[in-house]
Amino acid sequence: MAWNFECFKEIVGVANDIVVTLAAIAGGAWALLRVKRERADESALDIDVSVRCDEAPGRERPVVFVEVKVQNVGKTKIQAKPTRDANGAVYSDAAETIRYSGSLEVRSIVDIGAENRCLDWYDGKAVAPIAGVSEINLLSEYEIPEENNAVDFWMEPGETYALGRAIVLPAGLYLAKVTFVGERAGDFWARIVEFSVPGFGQGGQEQ
Repeated sequence: MAWNFECFKEIVGVANDIVVTLAAIAGGAWALLRVKRERADESALDIDVSVRCDEAPGRERPVVFVEVKVQNVGKTKIQAKPTRDANGAVYSDAAETIRYSGSLEVRSIVDIGAENRCLDWYDGKAVAPIAGVSEINLLSEYEIPEENNAVDFWMEPGETYALGRAIVLPAGLYLAKVTFVGERAGDFWARIVEFSVPGFGQGGQEQ
């Protein structure tokens, strides 16, 4: 009888080990599947910005064309945030307020200082907003007037869109910031580029 009891204990112990092992394998498989699903659902956007300056006939200020290419490099659809909040913003925090889900901001570099330094977009002494072009809506063509100008813009995986705006600026150094705000929480991308605008004379010569 003692032998049978000990044998029974061994069988129970082996069964328990098997159950624990299977549970661990199942838990690990579930965790891997969850990570895979989360990564597959992650959105990713690539932003490319190029700037071209062309002389405006008879004008000292050239026309600056900013082209923005956005590409969905993730595996899920990216939808631009369609509406703004009661304060007219699609995104806001302590540092900034973004009005448009496809936003182009241009600021002038006004003071580089005498020492080596990093020019920060948020440094109000070094970089200043420009009246008239401080923030531009890159997705205005995708707004629906009948729906209170809600934005109807999305990108499927692999799709690329080219967005652009022509602006007029005096000669100088500038920073441009492109921000894309998506409908899903966490869908926020931004890129900052520096560019210069040369001066042109009446005769078409660069100053």
